Amino acid sequence: MITITADEVPTLLPGAPVPQDVFIDHATLWVQQQLDEWRVAEADLNAAQVSAAQTALAATALAYQSDLRLAQHLLTTGLATPKREIETVKIPGEVEVKFRAPGNAAQVQADTVTHWADLALRYLKLALPTRPRRAGFFGAAR
Repeated sequence: MITITADEVPTLLPGAPVPQDVFIDHATLWVQQQLDEWRVAEADLNAAQVSAAQTALAATALAYQSDLRLAQHLLTTGLATPKREIETVKIPGEVEVKFRAPGNAAQVQADTVTHWADLALRYLKLALPTRPRRAGFFGAAR
């Protein structure tokens, strides 16, 4: 089974935070499930593919942790719309006020979850060998 420790995450993903161990455990299950679905044994992977799978595991752990933080944030703050902030005020000749919405923390967190999940899938794709394709031909088959 492909595994890592939480302390290895910043090594695999430079600059990434260290996730909690529970998210590493969940991500390990996800990677194993993906390998099982592809019918790939860990022994069939070379060193570069194992490293890519470990990186996918790290990104998945961060996605799970970010997703939980988003859920906690939404539960505590609700889905209230952000207040508008004044961006510019223009007075010559007439009054013109431009508003902008401040950065929504929930949206930023959701984008973070999506980013980590996409990164995990890209690294896992690197880890998995390509499936052999059946020879096909055009025309009628019997």
